[in-house]
Formats: sequence, structure tokens, C-alpha cells
Amino acid sequence: MNHWLTSLTQRLRNDSGPKGRVGPLLIGVFIVSIAIAAGIGFTQSEQAKADSRSRESIRVLVTQTETADKTQSFTRNRTYLGMVEPFQTSQVGFELSGGVQEVYVREGEQVTRGQVIAELDTLRLSAARREARAGLSEAEASLALAQTTLARTERARDLNAVSNQQMDEARRNLDMQRAMVSRVAAQLERIDVDLTKSTLRAPFDGIISRRFIDQGTVVNAGQPILEIMETGSTEIRLGIDRSLSDSLTPGTTFEAEFNGKSFPIQVKRVLPGRNNATRAVEVIAALTDDKGYLREGDLVTVRLDEQVVQEGFWLPVAALMENSRGLWSCYVAEPLKEAGEASGATHRLTRRDLELIAMEANRVYVTGGLHDGDQVVVEGLHRVVPDQRVRISRRDLGLTDSPTLVSMAN
Repeated sequence: MNHWLTSLTQRLRNDSGPKGRVGPLLIGVFIVSIAIAAGIGFTQSEQAKADSRSRESIRVLVTQTETADKTQSFTRNRTYLGMVEPFQTSQVGFELSGGVQEVYVREGEQVTRGQVIAELDTLRLSAARREARAGLSEAEASLALAQTTLARTERARDLNAVSNQQMDEARRNLDMQRAMVSRVAAQLERIDVDLTKSTLRAPFDGIISRRFIDQGTVVNAGQPILEIMETGSTEIRLGIDRSLSDSLTPGTTFEAEFNGKSFPIQVKRVLPGRNNATRAVEVIAALTDDKGYLREGDLVTVRLDEQVVQEGFWLPVAALMENSRGLWSCYVAEPLKEAGEASGATHRLTRRDLELIAMEANRVYVTGGLHDGDQVVVEGLHRVVPDQRVRISRRDLGLTDSPTLVSMAN
């Protein structure tokens, strides 16, 4: 190229004449022409490089035939929330109405079973007991007199000194006095029971969680005074889907999580009905090793695996694209009927509609227009269009996770 330019320049100088005016002009024209030619060559070179860079590879995943238990079903991880509940919670109160004389415990205090926690004013009951006790003494005295009268009447009858009517009246009077003693004794016993009920005791070991009434308040029968939560054991109440509850039986163990800590829990009971509000089946579980770091009302997370019987395919999330009908779709590389085109294309891209069934991290389980052996484009969806011809550059279809590279056909 340089030799040709030197020869051409020398010829122009020889032909320019004595004053050398034509030569320089022609030299300028040829220099411009050479620059244009060089620019065109450079542009063509850059275009070739751009074309070369545009031929990028696309990964393709082959959906392969799987065993029956895998193709007909998949495992879906479900997350449920459970609430921690004490084994027993009781709002305790008096069975009698009256004024509260003393409440001996406050919120947060530990109590033991049988411990006195509150008392009613018993002045009226004490007076009624003294009255009943006096009535019992009177009835017992009347009974003793009736017994003596009957004995005398019987001796007089032996002497034919009294009639049969008098004898019957004496016996009847004795029976009446015995009944009177029993009635007054029962009244005294009832008052003693009321006195006992005027003292409120803890029904089990626990902690006072709420205090509703203070000293001096007049309460009705059954009105809550204190709330006690049992200590030493807690339960977790879960709301589980009906389809999954059948697989949970007493003794089943799984993991729960709270504040980043995992711990095992065990199913204790599966309730037979549904919760009216949530329509879920309630499962009661307990900690296998209760270390005391759970409190009433804490929400724990439970993850359970559910086996879903439905035929489908696992695909990477990157393989999905949203179509105009609000569904999902993917690109499938279909083999061309006739190979040997000038571009070297071996496949054509087609769009297949899919139904999304489940999603896990970076993959999805789908059904729809896929078949065993289909090669699905899983990357670079923005670079391809439907009906585009592509060329398979490498076929490594032995494993599902081994991608097949596809280069764009010219």
C-alpha cells in the first residue's frame, strides 16, 4: 500500500510541469480519497466486531423425564405462625358476693397451689354461724326432751294409762325434733362452707398475671379477682391447613423458630374441628425442652413441608416472563424441520404459556405448555423474540442443571 502511494505521488510531480501547481492539487485530492477509504475500512472493521459481540450465548435448560414420585408431586414449604399459651390460665374469684377484705398478692408474684391469695369480709357469716350454732343447741335440747317424753309414754301405756293417740303423738314429736336437729346442723354446715369459700386459694402453681380488684371492693359472685397463669409448661397453638393437618399426629416433631432461635416442638393434640374465624385446623404442640425463654403471647414460626400431588416442572425464575394476558410464559427452542440454512440455525424460539404453582427462592414450579425434553431459555430473555432462529452451539443434555448454550443465528 505504501509503495503504491509513493509511486503515485512521484508520477504526479513529474506531470505537474515547471511550476508544480497541478501536482499538489491532485495530491490533496488523492489524500482525501485515501482517508475516506481508510474510514470506510475502519467502519467495516468495527461493524464486524460489533456483529461478533452481538452473538452472545444463551443458557437453555432441558426439562427431563423424572421418576413418578417426582413428576407427579412436589414438596412445598409452608410457613405458619403459632401463639404461645400457658398450659392453664384461670381467672379466679369468690363464689359469694361481699366486700373484699384483703388481696394478698400482686401482679407478677409467684403462687403455689393452695396458697391464700384473697379473703372476703366474714363478719355477717360469723354472726350467722353463731346464730345457727345456738339454734342447733336448742334443737338438740328439744330432741332430748322428746326422747324422754316418748320413754315415759311407753311406760304409761304398759299400765294402760295413756291412749294409743298419745303414744303416736309422742313418737311423732321425737321424729320432728330429730329432723329439726338435722336441719339446723345443715344450716351450720352451709355457713361453714361459705366461710371456707370466703378464702380464695390458688388452684395451681403459677404467676399472677392480672389483678382486677383491690381491697374494699364489693364484688358479685363469680366476679374475677385475679388471673393466674400456670408455670413450668407452655403450649403452642397453630392454625394448619386442612390438607396438611392429616399428616400431623400426636408425637410428630418439627422445628419452630423465635427471635432467630430454633427449637424442637412436638404435637400433643390435633383438634377435630375448624376455627370458625380462620377456618384452619388447630394443632396444639409443646416444647420438648422448655427453657423458659417463651412467654405467653409470643409468636413462633413453624415451617412444614407439604407434599403436593401435581405434575409439573421446576424452572429458574429467570426463565419466566409476563405476557399480555396476565399469565406467565417462557421461550422454548424447537428444532427446525430442515437444517442446513445459510445462518446455521438449528432451532426456532416459541413462546409457551405457563401456570405458576409454587415458588422457592430462585426457582418456580409450573404447569402448562411444556413437555419432557423441551429446551427452555433461562437467561437473556430481553435479547430474543418469538420465532427467532438460533443455533445450538453445545449440547450437554445429560443433566437438568447442565445448561445448553445457544448462539443467535445470522
